[in-house]
Amino acid sequence: GIEEENPPETTFEYITNCHCLPPLTWEQRLWGFGIFFGFGCLISFMSTFSVLQIMVNPAKFALTYTLGNVLSICSLMFLMGPCRQIKKMFDKDRRVATGVYIISMTITFIAVFKKVPGYFIIPLIFFQFCALIYYSATYIPYGREILKGCVTNACACCCSMFTS
Repeated sequence: GIEEENPPETTFEYITNCHCLPPLTWEQRLWGFGIFFGFGCLISFMSTFSVLQIMVNPAKFALTYTLGNVLSICSLMFLMGPCRQIKKMFDKDRRVATGVYIISMTITFIAVFKKVPGYFIIPLIFFQFCALIYYSATYIPYGREILKGCVTNACACCCSMFTS
């Protein structure tokens, strides 16, 4: 007979099972990746044109920078498949980094659309950049340890400048 599948118990389980998405050929995956990654890089690059105006109009930079990051992350879902990508993003070793990165992008979007002052958006952009570096480090073997060492050395160097 036909085996019945148990319905997913949680939203995360439903999303990561991917029964609702059609399968893609390898060529379609490469095209999807290339288009999303290309647009993500293009939009992130375009954000640099507004970096000189960051004190006057930080929302323009924040919006394009964040949108570029979102598209770039989504591009990986074409290569791995959305289910596998989401599972990897929320592995026990990287779920904190993923959460911090997603929250930083979400808060930046909210701040832009709520038209909060620039002195609030600029630190959000910096925090998002740091979250991206930390998130990226989780995919590199010993990446977090290397990053921690770099930050520790940079802080020690800065502190020694002020104490001498």
